[in-house]
Amino acid sequence: ISVGIAIFVVHLFHMPHAYWAILTAMLLTSQTLGEGLKKSLERVVMTILGGMAGTAIYMTTTPSPHLLFVYMAISTFFIVYFFVTSYAWSIFFLTMLVVFLFGVLMGWNVEVLEDRIYETIIGAVISIIISAIVFPIHAKGRFENTLREYLNTCEIVARESFQYLYGHSKLNPVLQSQRFALVTTLAKLRAQGQLAHYENFLSIYSRKKLKEMTLLCNYLFFYAGMLVDRIPKISCVGTSCLLMEEFQLAERLLDQHLKCLLGEPETGATLEISFQKLMQKTQEKIGDPLARQVLDRARWFHEYSILYLFYKLDETAVQLIQLINHA
Repeated sequence: ISVGIAIFVVHLFHMPHAYWAILTAMLLTSQTLGEGLKKSLERVVMTILGGMAGTAIYMTTTPSPHLLFVYMAISTFFIVYFFVTSYAWSIFFLTMLVVFLFGVLMGWNVEVLEDRIYETIIGAVISIIISAIVFPIHAKGRFENTLREYLNTCEIVARESFQYLYGHSKLNPVLQSQRFALVTTLAKLRAQGQLAHYENFLSIYSRKKLKEMTLLCNYLFFYAGMLVDRIPKISCVGTSCLLMEEFQLAERLLDQHLKCLLGEPETGATLEISFQKLMQKTQEKIGDPLARQVLDRARWFHEYSILYLFYKLDETAVQLIQLINHA
């Protein structure tokens, strides 16, 4: 549809380089509206900057074909270099390559630069309009789905950690495998959050909310990753745990908040004690043993550090709940 409309527009206005608008409309077709907006903005801006830079170089140096071939080789190198890492910079150097290529084949001037900029803008606008009207897929919806997947992974890490502490299971390889799942899901979440920002460019609050949600997910990744690292270092599990009662309360508190985030029904009665109060009581409990039993200091500290990581996971989950529910 985008290409068809672009062909109609360029023939209607008899544009001299119609293929630029048609190619732009075709190449900017994306999976989501947010991705299309991002690529369109980057393509237009970098076409202008790259065109101006290439034109300045072409007009201020000796128009030698040999020198232009050197410029083309340099531009091609940077196109390949930035192709995967930065779409914007690859477009910048691609535009410079077009300038030098046209300079070799048929000459280049300001009028041709203006044609390229205008037709790129036309192709980008057509692509955005079609993406927004015809079966639009919003990046925000994908962000929410990936967020749920990410929270499910955090829940698995917490559940498997508690099961190991209770002595109900050996160190499950599933727990170790969740580190990779956390990394890949968080990377996907960040990318989709950036695309969703472009869809909400008229709503400052929505952009701020998405940014804060992504930041909280970074915190979840840090605390869950620390759990995966520290849990295997626990030497005494099950009934030999010094803070077994506290771990059981922590599991129920964290489970309630994670279920709330995932939209699942709560099981069991709501606890009256808060996680912060639990941490205060735990500090009082370990105060005397730390003073009397020097040999147990390492065990007390290690178990308390695990409990603290559960506390930070719960605190971050509560902040996410408040952010999501905030009108």
